Amino acid sequence: IEGHSLKVHADHYLPLEQGGIPTGSVQDVADTEFDFRSGRALSVENFYDHNLCLSLERGELQHVATLSAPAKGIEMEIFTTEPGLQIYTGQAIEEGGSIGHNGFAYGPCAGIALEPQLWPDAPNNAGFPFAVLKATETYQQRSQFRF
Repeated sequence: IEGHSLKVHADHYLPLEQGGIPTGSVQDVADTEFDFRSGRALSVENFYDHNLCLSLERGELQHVATLSAPAKGIEMEIFTTEPGLQIYTGQAIEEGGSIGHNGFAYGPCAGIALEPQLWPDAPNNAGFPFAVLKATETYQQRSQFRF
């Protein structure tokens, strides 16, 4: 993730308790390592496995994030209907635990996952976006990753 920059249109994030479950509170991103509103460089010094709160409900397809590698001239934009964006930098991956393309050994911070979704643990938190799907209902979301 070194050399990459991330911008996310989220004013809040979900803090976690031990074990990675959201505490149930919603915190402002201002003055935290989760403030990606203006864009910021990613670093191996910061591990992420957190939900950034985009809205309180599903909505129309909208631009929510941009991941870029300026030195490579590559940029990915994310559009979604979902109210949350989970960011994960792979801290649970063992150093050299996975061998990938051209024999490259992947470990923590070798990449970043950006996952549009509902907020984690929503059924157990009344203030989170509604996340119950009944047997007669159909779940649909739309996400686009544009390069």
